[in-house]
Amino acid sequence: MTVKEEEVGSATVWVVALTGLLALIAGGLAAGVSLVVTHRQAQNAADLAALAGAAAQQSGESGCGRAAEAAQRNGAELAGCTVEGSGVVRVTVSKAAPAVLSRLPPLIGRARAGPAG
Repeated sequence: MTVKEEEVGSATVWVVALTGLLALIAGGLAAGVSLVVTHRQAQNAADLAALAGAAAQQSGESGCGRAAEAAQRNGAELAGCTVEGSGVVRVTVSKAAPAVLSRLPPLIGRARAGPAG
């Protein structure tokens, strides 16, 4: 079997091109996964902040103050908080996008906690 001289080394070009494509796909997947993880962290911070706020409200303390502390301890910032008449606390927290996607706006988590009914 003879190989033409102009075809020698062509496999190297294909391997380099496919390696670059795979690296690009892996980078995109990693960025997407980090975005989902950060959003889940924002949602978890919102859930915990709402629970802390509702517990504080039930004991006569400031529900929004406690919610802000809980959000901060969980790596998020309290973006909004309302207390409804029956002690229900609604919170919105924000968490910065991952460093790879730092140009994106902050990710938002919302939660509600309080007595049923």
